[in-house]
Amino acid sequence: MLMATKMYWGIAILLLLTACGPSADPTSETPVAELPENHVQLSEAQLAQFDLLLDSAQLRKIGGSIEVNGVIDVPPQNRSLLHPPVAAYVQDLRVKVGQVVRKGQVLAILEHPEILEIQRRYLDARAQLTFLERDFARQEELARDQATAAKQLDKARADLYSAQALTASLKAQVQRLGISPAGLQASTLQSTLQLLAPYNGFITAVEAQLGQFVGADQPLIGMLNKEHLHVELDLYERDLAAVQNGQKIQFQLTNVPGKNFTGDVFLIAQTLDPDKRTINVHGHIDQEHDPMLRPGLFVTAQLLMGGASVWSLPESALIRSGAGFVAFRYLAPGLFERVTMATAGGENGFVALLQPPPAGSRWATTGAYRLEGAWQARFATDSD
Repeated sequence: MLMATKMYWGIAILLLLTACGPSADPTSETPVAELPENHVQLSEAQLAQFDLLLDSAQLRKIGGSIEVNGVIDVPPQNRSLLHPPVAAYVQDLRVKVGQVVRKGQVLAILEHPEILEIQRRYLDARAQLTFLERDFARQEELARDQATAAKQLDKARADLYSAQALTASLKAQVQRLGISPAGLQASTLQSTLQLLAPYNGFITAVEAQLGQFVGADQPLIGMLNKEHLHVELDLYERDLAAVQNGQKIQFQLTNVPGKNFTGDVFLIAQTLDPDKRTINVHGHIDQEHDPMLRPGLFVTAQLLMGGASVWSLPESALIRSGAGFVAFRYLAPGLFERVTMATAGGENGFVALLQPPPAGSRWATTGAYRLEGAWQARFATDSD
């Protein structure tokens, strides 16, 4: 009987030990090979050594900013390449690159026999039109008296319409030469034409020399008007959700880094650059008349968050990785997920997040850099 009792207790103890083995431990570690690439799992010894602290993301008022690069520019209508209205020779150039000019100022004088020919053809067409108008009036009067055939009236009408079209076409060519058709007479024909400044501005290019033959499709003089200077900024798509019209801009010229200029977001483009994955932001400048500002200068800008309430994490939770940051989200005892975070600057020890984190999530703060080291070591081990 004693022997049977001892055997019974031995079997019970063996079953109990089997039931309490590693397979029943809810905190047992997942094999490293089975972990997703962006996960890291710590052993009990590592947990004790790393001394990790967890914290939740919170809404805070942070005056952060988004760093962007761009260039100073002017509206398209303020930049011109002036072509001669007809192919001609350059008789005189009256401007130099960088020179300030006023609207209507003579920039160059051109000459060519075609200039005279266009005026002559216009005068001929105008005279012919006058004759045909009178002839049509006579034919109408004769037709009312039934003194002429309808065919003659139709021909007079067709000739008149053709002459009207030709005269209008030549009149437009004369106007394009900068000559007034109303005052044009045989005694006032011009053998040269003047290329005039279309607006106040600066000369940016002179593309010809004296005596050079310039085609009508060849640019002769470049002009630029500095009115309405603005900044064109390249915003990465990850930051798009944090930018809106009216947002304040602060920027510095790359050649004068110590001076700050200000402005605001006016337009945000609707399409992305497929290669750079950026979107254009058009900003107005408060100091647009500052002589230091010139089209084409590169700028480094900050899109200011304006002290709005944004989701944030302590600085210690964010680890620099390449050009961005990562943080480690707590999943289970010893198990963390490595997450790439889009940030927008920060202050007072907290960093603004461009995207709200999952509700109720907790993140490693103190000791997060140790998790990054463990993840890199695990990744290196996997690659081996």
